[in-house]
Amino acid sequence: MMIRNLFKNRGKAVNKRRGPKAAKASKTAKVEELVARYLEGGKVPWSPGYREYRWQVISATLADPAVCRAFASEPLPTGYGLGIDERVVEYPWVFPLLLDGSGPILDGGSVLNFEPIVKHALVDPSRLTIAGLAVEKQCYYPEGASYQLCDLRNLPFRDDWFEVSLCISTLEHIGMNNEIYGHEDETATRTGTAKGGYLEAVKELVRVTRPDGTIAITVPVGKYENHGFFQQFDRSMIDSLLSALSEFGNVSERYFRYRSEGWIAADWSDCEDSYSHNPQTGNGAGDDGAAHCRAVGCFLAKGR
Repeated sequence: MMIRNLFKNRGKAVNKRRGPKAAKASKTAKVEELVARYLEGGKVPWSPGYREYRWQVISATLADPAVCRAFASEPLPTGYGLGIDERVVEYPWVFPLLLDGSGPILDGGSVLNFEPIVKHALVDPSRLTIAGLAVEKQCYYPEGASYQLCDLRNLPFRDDWFEVSLCISTLEHIGMNNEIYGHEDETATRTGTAKGGYLEAVKELVRVTRPDGTIAITVPVGKYENHGFFQQFDRSMIDSLLSALSEFGNVSERYFRYRSEGWIAADWSDCEDSYSHNPQTGNGAGDDGAAHCRAVGCFLAKGR
């Protein structure tokens, strides 16, 4: 709209005052447009609008802490997370740990570094230390979150510091070829590293967590697969992970499995034959609408 010079400065001042609200409204409208496009396009994973739709579902789940706490032991709602990757079960499973206690929380792998988590009304972001190999594109310093560039196999924190240490869908990338994320791991090869590198990270999580604290880890599980930028954990790898965690405290296992009807709570026997969909190559796509991994193991270690 053209504005006469007489009102030019006044108009700028008004626009400035209304800027944040207008920007928020514009962002909301864009999100809704993308989600509508995704739904109308047949809900194809990773197509335009997929991420926005995924966050709508996750945010709706995180809005009720009681629902999230049920992820620890109860069945999931029928059809939950249909066509959405494993984050739709991992975030609700781990979310209660962000609400309990008052001590520092380590996010090893930067999986919590998203607005619906950091700016959640019930989350205190000043408790968060977000650690990873690369600088995050969006940082939440104004909200109080802290950031640390580091290798999870060599954490720059003192012993027994964190009340809660989280490592969500990150161990499977350690030592692998992470070029698709915009950074390289100097210890990795083009085809990924040999099994075992993730155990160094687990030992570091044990070291930096208070003896009476909690460690929570999730990884894709099923048949062993090496996809270059991540590997899927089989039973032998899970056992080695659990053994390392048992040095810290009592460990519990929780599994979720993706089916054509959505995500369900499962046992290891339901997951041991699962295979992943690699969205980078299309391998393992199948006809069930799986966006990524079809089974995820969630492991919680409580300090003694």
